[in-house]
Amino acid sequence: MKDAYAALVTDPVPQIEAGGCVIVFASTTTCVPCAWMKPVVRKFAVSAGSRATVVEVNCDNISDFRKRHNLQHFPQLLHFRDGTLTSAQTGFHGLSETLDWLERAVDAGAATLKPQTELDENFAQDLERAQKALDDAMQVSNDALVPHIEATEPDIAAVKLQIANLQAASALTQAEANALFLTEVHRIYAPFQDKIDAHRRAQALGLVAYAEIAEAGVQNYATAHRAAGSRVVCSPDGSFCERVTNTDILRL
Repeated sequence: MKDAYAALVTDPVPQIEAGGCVIVFASTTTCVPCAWMKPVVRKFAVSAGSRATVVEVNCDNISDFRKRHNLQHFPQLLHFRDGTLTSAQTGFHGLSETLDWLERAVDAGAATLKPQTELDENFAQDLERAQKALDDAMQVSNDALVPHIEATEPDIAAVKLQIANLQAASALTQAEANALFLTEVHRIYAPFQDKIDAHRRAQALGLVAYAEIAEAGVQNYATAHRAAGSRVVCSPDGSFCERVTNTDILRL
């Protein structure tokens, strides 16, 4: 059974130009939702088999592809059929909605989705365990940071109002407004920057745990999916055996 996932590629154009159904998972190195989406896309690739080719691209490294398709927000899923971009989805919307979108893209908008199986439920539970590991890793730093963030909300709101007034008076371009906002946010957050840094470190460790548990979930799903989709058939005297798919068995 073919695993459709082509892993991380430097340029998805060859797969796209080869034709057929291609799903491009566009991510960046610092994108946290991309880390959440990756195991879901990989799980889909296993179940998709020969129906699609699924490739992941790091858009930090392929500016041409990023510019060509105007990719500004991540993660993004792009569906190509016979070399033409037919649909796209921005952001990670959770396990069910992401798989829903992928199935509809590959099956050309089919209204009827596949029912949930025990394998699907097991994978969902693995993702829940991964999310809990991430949440637990960030709990202490999050509890320390949130009161400071909440206390600065009036200051942030005042900065936004000030910038909006300057823009209304045509005193700032959008780029200048964005730069000014970031400068002011850094100034307001400076007194508790140490807590922000601690939170980022905790998040990084938590994402490592998330990735390990989620990847194990993908591998468990792949192993069980392949076992469920094929079986060993032997000759009457037992002298010859081979693994065939259930589709092959139906044709015998």
